[in-house]
Amino acid sequence: MLLRSVHHGLAAAHAMLGQDDQAAEAERKSGLGAAPAGSRLMFGGFWATAQDGFRFTSPRIFRPEPGIQVAQGYDFSDLAFITTSDGVVAIDAGTAEDRVKAALGALDPPADGAISLLILTHAHWDHVGGAGALRGPGTQVIAQAGLPAGLNRAQGERPRFRYFAGAAGDIPPSVVPDQLISQPTSLTIGGTELVLYPTAGGETSDALLVHLPASGVLLTGDVMMPYLGQPFAGEGSPEGLLETLAFIASLRPRLLIHGHPTLTENFTAEAVAGLEAALTRLHGEVLDGIRGGRMLPDILAEASLPAVLREHPAAVVPYLVIRDHFTERLYHQRTGYWPLDGRGLESSTAAEQAAALDLLAGGNQEQFAAAASTLISQGDHALALENIEPGLLRHPASTALAGLRRTALHRLMEQYQQVDPFKFLIYAELAGAEIGPAE
Repeated sequence: MLLRSVHHGLAAAHAMLGQDDQAAEAERKSGLGAAPAGSRLMFGGFWATAQDGFRFTSPRIFRPEPGIQVAQGYDFSDLAFITTSDGVVAIDAGTAEDRVKAALGALDPPADGAISLLILTHAHWDHVGGAGALRGPGTQVIAQAGLPAGLNRAQGERPRFRYFAGAAGDIPPSVVPDQLISQPTSLTIGGTELVLYPTAGGETSDALLVHLPASGVLLTGDVMMPYLGQPFAGEGSPEGLLETLAFIASLRPRLLIHGHPTLTENFTAEAVAGLEAALTRLHGEVLDGIRGGRMLPDILAEASLPAVLREHPAAVVPYLVIRDHFTERLYHQRTGYWPLDGRGLESSTAAEQAAALDLLAGGNQEQFAAAASTLISQGDHALALENIEPGLLRHPASTALAGLRRTALHRLMEQYQQVDPFKFLIYAELAGAEIGPAE
């Protein structure tokens, strides 16, 4: 996560010494060649371009255990491969076939044409779209019984932001499993035992866990995804997440391998017990807040940090990553579309809201710009953007507001460059930013 910063610092050092060619090469390796001057996008591995879409890390093969390889950074999601004496078992299929083929070629040895079994952990487009690159004449495809319904639902729920998938964004996922799993099922492939557990999880209702009991490895897909479903779709269940955490704890896995790098790095086996306990406490606190008529911003502002985390230090970072999303999903699932403070009773368009704000600004674009500049200087970048957007609706030719919009978006990218990939990619697309991988 520091590699980008190292290259960026080297670029500055070379430039100071007048070594322009070396400076340019170091800046290219940092992935920040197209970033604006003064960019502070120096930490973390997130990168995004219009062509490639969003990636969590630079392309690499992660080898957590003998016989297991995980292709990270080749696509939006990770691809896992388990080598057996009877071919390779693939876990998930990415977004696009060309990306899956690139990952296959990077394995040791390359796995082209040797996939005996493909297991899909759930129906989200970033885990099934490249199945054609893995499915050969002898490949069997297995998924949870709820996957066909999940695929149907996903057809109409692709995020409109192109940075999610890049050039592959218009390719709809299409796969027909050979076997659907509705109860715990044990398989033995080339001497390797796999136990498949259907579960709801926190992100979808069609999840499938893959357990290797001999080694204590559990491949979880996205059951512990902090966002509890896509941010743009009504999926995800806090209760499903808590049930799945309890079940994972009962399996006592030694190692968790998730469907995205940051989950594997942070949501470890050691974190499960503490995360379950802290989220159970948070679940009760949020429900108490709802019953007490409290609004979501007020509940979020409390930033609950249960004392039980003192006993589970490995769970602190995962809890902080998931806390607000868990709270928001639970709140929206338990409340109606008319909040108790009266918002939502009447609807207005963005243009109407902009016109109302313009009345306060006296029709003066400089007032919008002054307010945005003050908010940015205070570090309130999201509020600044909320002020700038209606200002641009009323004053579309304002270069000052356009410049402030870019600044606010870049500051929001910097704010989330380590902790929230979805917000990072959305702000990157809104800014038209091109951030390459760190080499």
